[in-house]
Formats: sequence, C-alpha cells, structure tokens
Amino acid sequence: MGFTYTTLKKELLLYPLLSQHTSKTEEDLWFEFYNAVRSEFNVTLRSIWGHAKCQELRHLLSTTMRIVKTGSFWETLRWTIRSWKVGYPLIGNVQDWALTDMSMVALSRELANNWARWHFLAPFFASHGLYIYEYIPDNGTPATPPKYPLSQHTSSEGWPWARRAYKSERELDFEFYMVSGPQEIEMVMRLASGPKTTDELRAFQCLNTEEARRDPRNHTLPILKYLVFNGMVFVVMPRWQTGPFESTVSYDTVSELFDVAEAFYEGLEFLHEKRIAHRDIYEPNTVMNLLRSLSKPGHKMRTIGEVRYAFIDFDVALVLPEGADISTVYVEREIRVPLLDIGLKPGMCNPFKDDVLCLTAALERTVRVAENVVPRVGDFFDRIRKCDYNECPSAAEVLRDFRALRANMTEMQLKQPPAGDSWENDMVSEWLTDKGREFDWDIWTRGPGLLFDYSVGVAPGEKTKASAAEVTGQEPAF
Repeated sequence: MGFTYTTLKKELLLYPLLSQHTSKTEEDLWFEFYNAVRSEFNVTLRSIWGHAKCQELRHLLSTTMRIVKTGSFWETLRWTIRSWKVGYPLIGNVQDWALTDMSMVALSRELANNWARWHFLAPFFASHGLYIYEYIPDNGTPATPPKYPLSQHTSSEGWPWARRAYKSERELDFEFYMVSGPQEIEMVMRLASGPKTTDELRAFQCLNTEEARRDPRNHTLPILKYLVFNGMVFVVMPRWQTGPFESTVSYDTVSELFDVAEAFYEGLEFLHEKRIAHRDIYEPNTVMNLLRSLSKPGHKMRTIGEVRYAFIDFDVALVLPEGADISTVYVEREIRVPLLDIGLKPGMCNPFKDDVLCLTAALERTVRVAENVVPRVGDFFDRIRKCDYNECPSAAEVLRDFRALRANMTEMQLKQPPAGDSWENDMVSEWLTDKGREFDWDIWTRGPGLLFDYSVGVAPGEKTKASAAEVTGQEPAF
C-alpha cells in the first residue's frame, strides 16, 4: 500500500512546521517542496502521489536531510536543502565551538572547522545585513574585511559605537576570522546559546533589559540584535577593541588610571547586584570604545566623557536567581587563566569573591604604577590581595573604599603622569612605547563587520544604524 499524503507528512515529523503556514494548502506546500528537491537533486519521479515517489521522497528526507528550523517555512526549506547539499557543519553545543587544543597542527584543524561553521551561515547573516570577513584556512594570513560593502569616512561615532583611530582597512585585519556589512558600523557577533539555554544568554538578557541599559553602572556591550538559527542563538554587539589595560593606549595622568579602576569596580558591583558572576575576568576580557591600528601607539584616547570601558565574554558566567545571597554561594571553581595567575586552585569557591580577586589583580598591575604619587594605593591593593579568602570584600565594598581613596587625592596628584606602564612584585616597568608620537585622529567607518575569535565573530552591522530600541536590546522570542 502506498503512502498517503497524511501518513507521509506525519512520518516526516513536519506536521508542526507545515501547519504554521496558512497562506497555502498543505498539499500545495508539499508539492512545491518536492519540486524544489527534484530540481536541486534531479530526483526523477513521475507523480508526487505515486507510491514510488512518496517512498523515495520520504527516504530522502528522513535519512539524508536534516530539517533546519529557522522560523519560516521557506527559509526552513532553503536551509534544509543547503545543509543536504553542502553538509551541516554546525554543532549545537556552544562549548564545542571554542578552540581547545592550541598546538600548531590542532589549531590549524580547529580553525578550519570553526571557519566552516561560520562560512556555512554566511547567507543567513547576510540576510540580516551582516557580512563575514574573508578567511582562507592554511593561508597563514589574518582574516580581512570583505570586499563588500565598501567603507565610508565619517567624523565621529556616538554611543555605542567605537571611536576610529586607523587609516587603512588592512588595520582592521583580525587574528582569526572576520566579516563586514553595509556602509555602517563594525559589530561583533557571538554564539551565546544552543537549544539548551546557557547562563551566558541569561546574562545577556538580564543585562539588556530597558532598565539595565539605563543604569550608568552597566559596563557591558549592548545587545543590538538576537539571531536564532535552528535553536542556536547569536547575539550582535558593537565591535570594541581590547586595550583598557594596555600601555599602547597610554595613560597620560594618574586620574586616567583611576578612571579605569573605578569603571570596572563599578561594573562588577552592577554584575553582582544582578546576581551574575563573570568567572573569567582578566585583561583580554575587557574592551574600550576604540578601534585602532595595533602597530601604532595610541595617545590622548582616554579622555573622560569620551572613553568607555566594558566587560566581555560571559561564556562561563554563573547567573543566580534574583535575591540570592551571593555571600553564601559556593560552587565548583571554573579554572581559567586569571584564576591560575593568582594561585587559586580547583575546588569549591565563591565565584563572586573570585571575581573581586581577579579584577583586583588585573587592576593592580596597571594602577599601582601610581604608588609613587599616591602611596596609599599600595595599601588598598594589599588589603584585598593578601586577605583571608573568606574575608574577601564584596565588589560594592571595594568600590566604596576605592572612591574614598580617590576623594582624598589632590588635584595635583591626579594630574601627575604615571611612573611607568605596569607594576609587578614592587617593580614598575618603564614606558616601552614612543610617547612622543601621537596618533592623529582619522575617523574612519566601515560597514558592519563580522569577526570570529574562538566562538566569537565580529559581526557586521545592520543596513541602517541601530535604533534606540535595538540598543536597549530585546529578549529573543523562542
């Protein structure tokens, strides 16, 4: 007995998908679906309701095609066929997108695999105005901005976009992969969750409510858009650059050093108030609103009122329920680079105390160069770094003490230049950059760009600048 339309439809497990589409009859949809498959793969059958046809179509769809759900029938059809034709390189587990083996042979292989995933999704991103940077595996060159769209000059960039300090598009080349978009702003795209919601996505949702974005203590990048593809959730953010702690973007005064510390302590207080533990705080996981050439030192780029700092990379974040007592929370420690650097070992921990200790260690390396001007700054860091673990102060307490320290400084102290670019073991290193060569601001804007670093992509922006509603961020509708 041949397959009927109803049994075929149910056996393919597509009934929920087809029933969502009401503008055409289900028979019409199936007929068009069959024609699309036949024209794409030369499936030569005579009648769609004949036993042989239905059986072959059923076999094709149930054994060799993965149904890729995108939210609309025709996009699902398109991506189901694409995945059958070119393969489906995506992995639902977010952690499997990260590079884990950094040996040369394995790194090359993992980069190629990771690039294949992003390249597969390129048409999906392009439909949202996002264009992937060009990357050639095994070519030994960084990812470069796409040939389209072309960049355009502009005089300034307001919130939330990065300020421009480069002259050539080649200066935007990225270490791993990249992308770009219409003549607008560079953005970053990150895979935040698979079908099973991650704490990273929960953190983004919590930090991007309208109320949270209005809070001046929220030192995180705004989510401009959520993109959902087959259960995977990508977040789109403005592209900023690492550099808050780098001496290549020089601190001209002690006040600028203290601005950085106050911003990040304030940001940490806000995260912990929202019951979010970052669990991976160190220099590479912070950014500032700047895009610049990495081959040239940057000067006068930390002017208060113009510069902004932010935490990034919440892939191991822990999000607790509202009202949870964070002082009594103990979980298995997530061992990351900053924890190893300060000597913390595997075992149970309070992740909020770990955040305070890791941020303080990073700030000490930068801010303690002011100890010759403000001797009490050394005592401030010692009290935190050398305290008993159980007595570690909260982020709110540290911020309060730091502001009290700053309030007792004189205007002359704040205007003094730092003694060097970093502090370690009671030693201040001298400036290694040429402080006499100031970069002339040449504001330069390109279309949105997508860039991939590990599980991250620098994503292109929208065809038009983000609206206020987009900047505040909206929760994705699943």
